[in-house]
Amino acid sequence: MIRTDGDPNRSEELKHNARDLYERTRRLWVSHKGAYPTWECQFRILESPPSLEPSLLLLSTNPGTNPIEDGDPQNRYAEIRTWPPNCLYATRDWRIALKLRELFADAGRPRMLETAAAIHMLFFASRCLDRVPGAQHPYEFGWMNNPLHLRRTLETFSRHEAVALICLMRPQRILTIGWRPFDSLIGLADPRTAQSVVLRTLDGRSRLMATAEWKGIKVIGCVHLSGARIAGADWARLASALAGQLPD
Repeated sequence: MIRTDGDPNRSEELKHNARDLYERTRRLWVSHKGAYPTWECQFRILESPPSLEPSLLLLSTNPGTNPIEDGDPQNRYAEIRTWPPNCLYATRDWRIALKLRELFADAGRPRMLETAAAIHMLFFASRCLDRVPGAQHPYEFGWMNNPLHLRRTLETFSRHEAVALICLMRPQRILTIGWRPFDSLIGLADPRTAQSVVLRTLDGRSRLMATAEWKGIKVIGCVHLSGARIAGADWARLASALAGQLPD
């Protein structure tokens, strides 16, 4: 259920804009039917209801595909029509969802994902972001398998619309799932915007967490939990660092 606390006019504006975004995205997707390999993977915009000033908004790059779940006609129809009834990262058995729940539990905030908002920076789904050689089925293709001109069209549309919706939701803080959405979002801000690497791996080679400010909102960048191998000691340090960035 969408939160309606605060100004009811803002709440209605948010719901109206979110519904309109789903319809415009659907029309854009239909207009390119069969024109790129991952077209059948469809799109997902929000992984939660839109809400005004949520304590946390999760920002990921693009939705992955699940041939078993996404192959269900009812599920595939629903996800391109509207947002889900709750934050899916708190309920689904996706690898990233399970890792997020583990991290938030270790950070002492096991229930926080239930009320989080969640959106993708790129709405259009694919198996992964990289090019997959020799793929034969839409669910096997990576985003980079798609033609460059269409990738740019869909990426530009998604980025612009995601930013606009985030500005309407006005979250208290944003946590990015991976570095791509963090770097992309901060790259849209003033280039003088300071970034602070909060935590690196013990060997010093990789970022685990960083922070920045975007439009007055704290942005917490986090390593992609399902795409990186995080040693036990680094995982504990990451959970502790995350706890320091979140409200009690």
